[in-house]
Amino acid sequence: MRRNGTMHFSLASGSQEALVSLLNQFKENMTAELETELTTKGMNPSLITGIKASTPGMSEANSNQEATKETKKTLSAESLNELNGIYKKIIAICKVGQKIFKNDKAKKDLFSFTKTLAALRGASKGNSSGDSSNAPPPPAK
Repeated sequence: MRRNGTMHFSLASGSQEALVSLLNQFKENMTAELETELTTKGMNPSLITGIKASTPGMSEANSNQEATKETKKTLSAESLNELNGIYKKIIAICKVGQKIFKNDKAKKDLFSFTKTLAALRGASKGNSSGDSSNAPPPPAK
């Protein structure tokens, strides 16, 4: 983007949309005269050429990413089936672990899917210890 004869790249900082817009503006506004002026002042001509050449790809990638965000909000049936299969295996392992450690509460709790899930949810909310009443103890080292 051009202001008072200078390019302001900081305007695109932190925003993918703004960066793509800046690249498009750069490509559209890079006249032969401006390119000559920049190269005579020391800018590498291959840098200018590279930016102009990559702009369409960046714009297309940005558009594809935005479209994918909209269409990928739901799980496919195949992914859901795979996740359900993993869940069933985890539950089976938990049941076996609870039977093996039925006389050792601390180890038995390590095989409680509910308690482990509660601990993970607590940790993801910024509470690294989770809800201590539901959380299994950390594994012994």
